[in-house]
Amino acid sequence: MRAQFFDRQDATNPLNETVVDGSPALRRIINDTRQRQPFLSELVGTNDRKLLLGLGSGDGCVQFSSTDGAPPYLMAVGTIEHEGGGTQEFLMGDTSTPMPRRYCLPMEKVAEIAVAFLETGERSSVSVTRGSPVPGLDLRGMLWTARSG
Repeated sequence: MRAQFFDRQDATNPLNETVVDGSPALRRIINDTRQRQPFLSELVGTNDRKLLLGLGSGDGCVQFSSTDGAPPYLMAVGTIEHEGGGTQEFLMGDTSTPMPRRYCLPMEKVAEIAVAFLETGERSSVSVTRGSPVPGLDLRGMLWTARSG
């Protein structure tokens, strides 16, 4: 599958609207952002699905949804609880967006999930969260959970 990359913090990023058609190019984009303040970007697939990616220094985050904005919005969550909870801030349009730490993942996991999306256009397996069956991705310790609001 092919997807387009959009930096939702920096409209002048020369990578905006770049068509990504392979994992090396996608990993390069993700790695090149590691020196920036955490920000939100999108990877929009040709199949009407997208990932909202929290990139930059520190941990990242991933939300899977449809391009029409309709629910569900599925957030990747780690299996290791973050001590003290709290949030991590991601920039989007110069606005700080707090993300609960339970949705924050090591950047390598963010890259793995993004590559899996690029290869399949979907989540690649099923996991169960909150006691109910929810289609999701179990990618080396990652789970998906529905996020409201």
